[in-house]
Order: sequence, then structure tokens, then C-alpha cells
Amino acid sequence: MFSKAFLSLGICFVSLFSAVAQTSSLSPILPAPINTQYSSPPVGLGSTQTARVNIVNTATVSDGTTASCTGTISFLDASGSTITSATMPFTATSGRIVTAPLTFANAGGTAAQPHVEFRAVVDLNTSTAVSPTACSLDILVEIDDATSGAVQVVLPAARLEGGFFVVPLVPSNGRP
Repeated sequence: MFSKAFLSLGICFVSLFSAVAQTSSLSPILPAPINTQYSSPPVGLGSTQTARVNIVNTATVSDGTTASCTGTISFLDASGSTITSATMPFTATSGRIVTAPLTFANAGGTAAQPHVEFRAVVDLNTSTAVSPTACSLDILVEIDDATSGAVQVVLPAARLEGGFFVVPLVPSNGRP
């Protein structure tokens, strides 16, 4: 009984191996793109304020390749819809700061609605073939006075590295 089961298993293995061996060509397996996203908590914006998402690529590469991140900075309104007038694609090479503003008017604010809610989103596009060390984004969302430019609110910063993980950055004193 054992030998019949063993023989049957052997025949199945040989049949499977023969079928695989007869395949004329195999398609290469290419790395799938990774889309990593940072999303801020909901934030309110008043009629005299402008929101800004600031990113900087802090990666340095020593093997001769250029450290570079590509992606999109966008803003979502209170219903979760993208505010298309404030969407901005970016390419951030090492040390480059990219800023995307959201004005009160672009956020849908009016005299009848002097306070609007939004959420900032940074989508980082990369592929598994790209070195994770080529992209390390520090992300900061700030709210400033549209007239004076004075910064009024700064959301806690985050780091998006190589498209693989997000690490919150907290100052040593423990306060944002």
C-alpha cells in the first residue's frame, strides 16, 4: 500500500516536472511599484490662513546615483474629495525643499463658511528596484497667516523613507 502511494506521488511529480519543462518561455517577474502615503490628521483653516505642506529629501547616496523622490502632494476636503486646484506633483532631489500651499479660497472657504476642514496627503511613488536610501522625506504641515506670513500652527513632522515606512518625529522635549 505504501509503495503504491509512493509510486503515484512519483508519477505526479514527473508529470508536473514535464509540463513545466515544456513551457517555451517564461516572463520575467518585475518589481511592482510601491505607493506609500502620508496623511495628516484633519486640520481647520480660517479665512485669513494658508496651509502649506513642506517636504525635503534628506537622503544622500554615495554610489553615484542621484537621491530622488517623486510623488504628489494633495489636499482632501472634509468629504474626502481631492481639492484638484491644490494638487502638486513633485520631484525632490537630495536637500531640495518642496512646498505645496492651500489657500482658504482653494479649500472651498467663503464668507458664509469662514472655517473649512482639510487633510494633507503625500503620495510617494517608487519601485522595489530603487534603493530605499535614495528617498527619505521629512514632511511638515504648517498653517500661517495669509497676510503677515507668520506661522500659527505646525503639525508634528513625519519621515517617509524609501517607500517602506513612516516614522513620526518628536522633539526631544516630547512636545510637537
